Amino acid sequence: MLNLTDTNPWMIVLLYVLTIFILLITLTIHELGHFTFAKTFKVNVKEFSIGIGPRLFSKINKKGIKISVRLIPLAAYVMLDSLQLREIYADDKKDKNYAFMMKKKPKGTFLLEQVATWKYMLIMFGGVLFNLVLFAILIGPTIALCRHYGIPDFNPFTSLIESFKEIGYNMVFLGDGDISGQMGAIATSGYWGLILLTSLLMMNLITFIFNLIPLPPLDGWKIVSKTYRQLHHKPVNEKLETALTIIGLIIIFWIFVSGIICDFIN
Repeated sequence: MLNLTDTNPWMIVLLYVLTIFILLITLTIHELGHFTFAKTFKVNVKEFSIGIGPRLFSKINKKGIKISVRLIPLAAYVMLDSLQLREIYADDKKDKNYAFMMKKKPKGTFLLEQVATWKYMLIMFGGVLFNLVLFAILIGPTIALCRHYGIPDFNPFTSLIESFKEIGYNMVFLGDGDISGQMGAIATSGYWGLILLTSLLMMNLITFIFNLIPLPPLDGWKIVSKTYRQLHHKPVNEKLETALTIIGLIIIFWIFVSGIICDFIN
């Protein structure tokens, strides 16, 4: 039986690989939610990508959607056809993606801005909804498996608080690198099936909560931004949105990097 308390460096590498794998599954499920609602409301979908960065593989299916697998497995995304997207490429005919991005949308489909507000909101909320649904599906079997392996007090919401505390400590370099709390008990149990299931459960819960934060580029901001436009009949100030986007990207990047740094320091 493998144990995460093993100091073998290959065990540490394996732990990070599994974490990235679970993250990729969670984010792919998230993007599948956006995709499903976009297709339901006939919004033209340009691309569904698993991973980000340089493209390893891509294929355009019969409906004109590019399915891609990219090098960096830390995210996934759905590219929806929109006026904003077309404006980016309109003046750059030399760009290698110009023809694909400016291609006429299929008959009977819409640009993102052309659908009703409530449909737009559901498309934006679809990602976290799929994460919540998967969490609801997994919570029963996960608790049952925890009890089977002698961890009867597992509570995902308690673990959620512990996880956010750990993220906060890591961001200011106060994390001690130790595996503690409920997830620590599960991790050090050495039962990999249990570790994978609880990690997937918690990753979907964390993604659900995190993506509702009203900070770009998260879904919560897109919902707030659309609501502001509807109430005030004008978009959010462009300079403010740009500044908030930079701040949001820095925070997301720092959450990942600080956690890794604290683990290696300790």
